[in-house]
Amino acid sequence: MNEKAVCILLVEDEAPHAELVRRAFQSQGNHVNLTVAGTLKEARGCLARSTPDLVIADLLLPDGESTELLPLREEEELFPIVLMTGQGNEQVAVEVMKAGVLDYVIKSKDTLAEMPHIARRALSQWEDRTERKRVQRWLRFLSSAVEQTAEGIAVSDLEGNLLFVNDAFATMHGYSPEELAGEHLAIFHAPDSMLAVEAANRQIRETGDFSGEVRHLRRDGTGFPGLTRNTLFRDEEGTPVGMIGTLRDITELKRTEEELTRHRNHLEELVEERTSELGQANRQLQQEIAERIQAEGELRESEQRFRMLFETTPHGIVEIDVAGTILSCNRAYEGMLGYDGGTLAGTALADVIPREHRVAVLAEIKTSASQQPEPSLYETQHVTGDGRTIDCEVAWEYKRDPKGNVSAFVCVVTDVTKRKRAEETIRKEQRLLRQLLDLQEQERRLVAYEIHDGLAQQLAGAQMAFQTFDQLRDQDEDVARQTFDGALELLAEGMTEARRLISGLRPPILDEAGIVAAIDYLVCERRQHCAVEIEFHHDLQSARIASPLETAVFRVVQETLNNACRYSQSEKIRVDLAEQTDRIRIEVRDWGIGFDPKKTEENRFGLEGIRERARLLGGQVVIDTAPNRGTRVSVELPLVETPPDETEP
Repeated sequence: MNEKAVCILLVEDEAPHAELVRRAFQSQGNHVNLTVAGTLKEARGCLARSTPDLVIADLLLPDGESTELLPLREEEELFPIVLMTGQGNEQVAVEVMKAGVLDYVIKSKDTLAEMPHIARRALSQWEDRTERKRVQRWLRFLSSAVEQTAEGIAVSDLEGNLLFVNDAFATMHGYSPEELAGEHLAIFHAPDSMLAVEAANRQIRETGDFSGEVRHLRRDGTGFPGLTRNTLFRDEEGTPVGMIGTLRDITELKRTEEELTRHRNHLEELVEERTSELGQANRQLQQEIAERIQAEGELRESEQRFRMLFETTPHGIVEIDVAGTILSCNRAYEGMLGYDGGTLAGTALADVIPREHRVAVLAEIKTSASQQPEPSLYETQHVTGDGRTIDCEVAWEYKRDPKGNVSAFVCVVTDVTKRKRAEETIRKEQRLLRQLLDLQEQERRLVAYEIHDGLAQQLAGAQMAFQTFDQLRDQDEDVARQTFDGALELLAEGMTEARRLISGLRPPILDEAGIVAAIDYLVCERRQHCAVEIEFHHDLQSARIASPLETAVFRVVQETLNNACRYSQSEKIRVDLAEQTDRIRIEVRDWGIGFDPKKTEENRFGLEGIRERARLLGGQVVIDTAPNRGTRVSVELPLVETPPDETEP
């Protein structure tokens, strides 16, 4: 049999080199069809006409580099490429190989003469690479199919020890696949049923197959009927090494069969009853026909009134059958979800329910249809046509067929998204208000303690010293003088303590000299009380800003600086205050231990207070921190300058 000719495209702009390659292939026989192109343009024309088995190309061509012939994505590779170059360059070699080139050779007479051998090697590598990709795709496909199937799949050794289970099998029994690895099949069966299970396993080992209904146990001890199919699993040599089986939970099937039996018996009873009633029904038929004609007329009028109400009510109304299909809905319901008129009729309710709630909603529909509980108001969520999730309040009622069976549900749906968000906002505001009131009360208590233990004691001491002085001034002038001087010292200390308390509440320098001086004073005070290097940089263009804004900026810096000094364990803290067009920016940064914002204690609401101050002033807060990465608190507030009359004394 003649060997199939190999089609090779040679892209070479130097005619002597192209000729050497042609001769090399001719010397190997006539099983190679060699096409020569001198430029990229010619090469692209050849590739457009037919796909070669191999492309051998010079790297540098008159109109570009031959790497431009490579596909943009690996999936689009149709042929292997071998690149040639006149000069060796390791970096270039690495880059082109990463780009998808199969081989890279340095041009020389010996190399060009060896080109048939290089081509055979490249074609062999390409064939191996193509086959490997095909096998990998097939393996991924099989793995995905096993994990996505709704039926449970399990593999065990011949002794019944589990080697593999898919998610469906594990979930069916209340486990995860990892928990079942190495477990024995006995954990799925009651002790009194193990004899039957062992008999089934023997049948598999002897005949290679077993099918039937077997009762399984879940992790919580409850049982369920399962339909199983098991076969013997063999290795490549045909030796039995294990068992593989599929399992399907047929609880619902059993329930359906029982329900069908009940309905069949009920239907037979109805047939018997109806048979005995046929005689009387025939006599009443004419009267009923007349009454029905009248009733149909009244029904048409009632339907017209209902249709008008159905289409004009501002609430969404939707009719859903027991399978979860939307039978009809009014314009308000479609408008609520952002759909055009008539779009939703006939679609599945699951399409407008969040993915994570679909299974529960459909199960609730089936339960309501079968058990028929008393209708009650409930809240749920819908998904709009543009992907938004809205909160809804649903009032519903049964729709029954002439036999009294539930055939559908009629639901009145109200969009309560704004109400829910408003309620959540109110709850947040209430929590924050309670926290701020607690903080205010705590600050007042602290000030009271400090006045009692400091200023009040000093004033009381001064009062007692003056009383002593009054008693001694006529008896012992020297002692009286010393007592008077001590009283003055206590008054001086009391004045100092009073200034400190006033400064803690609102430093006078903030009103007298502005925010920059106040922060500078705060930084100097912090340096005296904690052994940390604190830098303060400012670039504020405005001479003064509005008093509420100055207070907010001061409190933000005070709170963040106190937190950094207390908790960061940083050797350095930097405070930046800058004016940016119409905004003022505060940034306090440390290089300490950082923290996890999600794990902040609930009673630590300093950061929440900063956020609330920024929110009330129309600003925003960014807290960038993580354990062992330091902390950066950035606050931007709208800039409001102080009117001229506000700064005048």
